[in-house]
Amino acid sequence: MSSCLSSSATKAISLFSHKISKFRAFSHMGFSKDFSERLRDDPETLARNKTQTSGSEMESSIYTILTIDRWESLNHMEYRLASLRPVHGRLALKFLNWIIKQPGLELSHITHIYCITTHILVRAKMYDSAKSILRHLSQMGIGSHSVFGALMDTYPLCSSNPAVFDLLIRVYVQKGMVEDALETFNLMGFRGFKPSVYTCNIILAAVAKDPGAGSVWSFFWGMLAKKICPNVCTFNILLHILCVEGKLKKAGYLLRKMEETGYVPTVVTYNTLLNWYCKKGRYKAAFELIDRMSCKGLEADVRTYNMFIDDLCRNNRSAKGYLLLKKMRKKMIFPNEVTYNTLIKGFVKEGKIEVASRVFDEMSKFNLSPNHITYNALIDGHCQGGNFGEALRLLDEMEAVGLRPNEVSYGAVLNGLSKVANLDSARSLLERMRMSGIVIGRIAYTVLIDGLCKNGMLNEGVQLLDKMFKDRVNPDLITYSVLVNGFCRAGKINNAKEIICKMYKAGLEPNKIIYSTLIYNSCKQ
Repeated sequence: MSSCLSSSATKAISLFSHKISKFRAFSHMGFSKDFSERLRDDPETLARNKTQTSGSEMESSIYTILTIDRWESLNHMEYRLASLRPVHGRLALKFLNWIIKQPGLELSHITHIYCITTHILVRAKMYDSAKSILRHLSQMGIGSHSVFGALMDTYPLCSSNPAVFDLLIRVYVQKGMVEDALETFNLMGFRGFKPSVYTCNIILAAVAKDPGAGSVWSFFWGMLAKKICPNVCTFNILLHILCVEGKLKKAGYLLRKMEETGYVPTVVTYNTLLNWYCKKGRYKAAFELIDRMSCKGLEADVRTYNMFIDDLCRNNRSAKGYLLLKKMRKKMIFPNEVTYNTLIKGFVKEGKIEVASRVFDEMSKFNLSPNHITYNALIDGHCQGGNFGEALRLLDEMEAVGLRPNEVSYGAVLNGLSKVANLDSARSLLERMRMSGIVIGRIAYTVLIDGLCKNGMLNEGVQLLDKMFKDRVNPDLITYSVLVNGFCRAGKINNAKEIICKMYKAGLEPNKIIYSTLIYNSCKQ
C-alpha cells in the first residue's frame, strides 16, 4: 500500500486503523469460518471470482454485504436491505479496519471505501463515528473537491442523505480548513443540495474569525441565493460582526429589521448589542434597549446586568455599578458570584478597600460563596493599603473554608511585602508556599528578587536566581532585567555583565532596554 499512497495518507490510515482496532474480530459479527466457507462454496460467488471485478462492482458488493438484514439468507442469496442500525455501523468500521491493511490498494479505492463507510454510519445515525472517518480523510492529503466527488459517487449506491455533506463541512471548520468548507458548500449547491442553516451558521462564524477566508456578507448573500432561510442565530452572528467593526448604528438597524420581519430576538441577541453599547459608553442607548426588551416581554438577565456593572467598574464607576446591583434585586434578578467579584475588584482598583470588604460580607448573606477570584482581589487590596495582617488572615480563611490559596493569592502578599522591604516575612511566606505544596513559579521568584535588589541585597538576589535553576524554573527577561538594574544602580557594572553572561548561557538574548541600561551606567562611570 505504501507504494500507492502518499506518506501523509499512509500515516493517516495507520492512525485511523489503530483508533478503530479496539473493535472485536469479525467472527463476532458473522465473519466466521463457517460463513467464509458457505460464501466460498456458493456457485454465484465462484463464478464471480473467475472474472475481474471492477471498482464500482466491488464497492456495490461491499455495501450490500455490510447492510444485509439476515445473514442466514446468504445461503440462498436472498438479500434484503434493512433500515440501518448501529450494528451495521460497527460492522462497517470493522470491515474498514481490515481492508485498509490490505497491500496494493489504490488511494481512490480506499477513498471510496471510506466514503461508503461514512454513508453507512450516517444512515445508522452514528454521526460521531462518521465525523471521525471524515477527519481522517481530511488528513490524507485529499482535496475537498475529491472528497466531495467520492461521497457523491457512492451517494446513490448507499441511499444516503445530505447530512453527510453537512458533517464534512463541520469537520473542515473544526480543523480550521475554512476554504475547504466553503468549497464544499458551493459544491453542494451545484449538485442541488442545501446545507442546514445550523451548518451555514458554523461557516459564517468561522469566516468571521478568519479574515483570509473571504467576506462574511458574501457568504450570507450566498445563503439567501440558495434559499437557505437564516435563523436568529444567523442574525446574532451578523450583529456581533457589525459591532466588532464599530458599526453600532447598522447593528441597531439590523435588530429592528429582525423584529419587523417576524424574527424573535433572544436575550443573547440583545446582550450582543448591549455589550457594545457599554463598551462605547453609550449607556442611554443601552437602557433604552433594555426598556424595549421589557416591552416585548423579554427581561434582561444576570448576564446583561453583569456586562453593565463590569463596564462601570472598569471606568472607575463602581458605586454606580453597586446601585445597579440593588436595581437587579428589586427586579428579582439575583446577582451571582461574577457580579460580586466584579464589584469587589472595581472598588479595590479605586482604593476603596473598606467598601470592597462590605460587598464581600454581603455575599454570604445571600448564600453566595467567595472563590479564588474574590479572595485574591481582597488580598491584593489589603496589600496595596499595607494591611498585611488582614491579607494573611484572608489566606488562613481561604484554607479554613476549603479554598487552597494559589500562586496568585500568595503572590499578591509577596509583592506587597517586597515593596515595603519586609523581606523576612516575604521569605517566610515563600517557605510557607513551598510547605503547602505550591509550585513556586517565575513570577513569585521575580517579585522577591526585585524586592531584594531594591533593598541592596544583590548577592541574595543572585542566590535566589540560582535557586530558580535548581527548582527548574526558567527565569525570563524581566527576572534578569531586575538584577541588571540592581547592579547598575549600585555601580557594579561587572556584576551586571555577569548576569548578562548567565542570560546567554540560559539561551536568552538581552533586549534593547537591558543593553541601554548597561551602556548608560557604564558611561556614568
